[in-house]
Amino acid sequence: MYSNTISPSRSQRAFRALRVALSRRTSGRVFAFGLRCAFACGLSAVICCVPTQAQDDPFAPAAGTPKARSTAKAPTSADRVEEKDAAVLGLRQSNLSTPQQWTNAVKVTLDIGRPDEASTYLQKLIDAKLDDDALAALRAKFGSDFFLRLSRAEKLSAEERAFGTTVLEASQRVAQDPTRLAALIPQLAAPGVEARAAAVGSIALAGRMAVNPLLQVLRDPAQAEMHPAVRQMLVKLGREAVDPLLAAMQSEEPELRVQLYEVVSRLQSERAVGYLLRPALSDAANNTGDPQRDISDAERTAASEAVI
Repeated sequence: MYSNTISPSRSQRAFRALRVALSRRTSGRVFAFGLRCAFACGLSAVICCVPTQAQDDPFAPAAGTPKARSTAKAPTSADRVEEKDAAVLGLRQSNLSTPQQWTNAVKVTLDIGRPDEASTYLQKLIDAKLDDDALAALRAKFGSDFFLRLSRAEKLSAEERAFGTTVLEASQRVAQDPTRLAALIPQLAAPGVEARAAAVGSIALAGRMAVNPLLQVLRDPAQAEMHPAVRQMLVKLGREAVDPLLAAMQSEEPELRVQLYEVVSRLQSERAVGYLLRPALSDAANNTGDPQRDISDAERTAASEAVI
């Protein structure tokens, strides 16, 4: 605070001493003494007018003294804003303990834009070290598109993205296993629609690796009842089946070639046209008598119908 007035008592004493000295007209010594007293009292009063810094806190550091370094600790995870997302809270409070439950939690948290929460469940899946069959089961449950998306999620770590790729690769290995394919092919002619659909989906995952096992069934007359379903499966494989089928059409197996003409025709591959025109335009007069190489009437008819 600042003092803007002179103390009345001091100023009065100063002027009183001056008046006394003048009125008495004493000797020079007395007069000088009075002047000195008046000057001293006046100086003291003036000093009181000088502004001084307020000292509200007697323990505050002096001016120019550097402030003490703050000892406050950085906020910890406990100080963060409390989670309020209902989906996140619901997952946290659930007793998730299986790979399918963890994978579903990953899907949910990614869908709501919470890769930080997805990482928690992905780490559980990684630590579980699932075998190929378990990984393939996850792909069958959640689909290839989800794991492809997972493998490209930029906000996840490299290890977490790699899990998506691991699932797809494991599914491919399982799908292409010859023993497994051999067990699936009979299901193509199963009485139940769901069983047939499941078999088609599983065999399709094997891609071109499923072609040779399917051709083995077409070669076997004892499995003739399976032939229509197998031909339909080859068509469903699409472009991946074209190269193996064209190679098989050059085999010395007339019965197999007849069935393949229909398949490649339905695939509508331009590359197959030449393989169909030769038998379709062949002349029986050119046959050599070799049943394995000659074009039979059945084969010529099948090729002609395929071209049309």
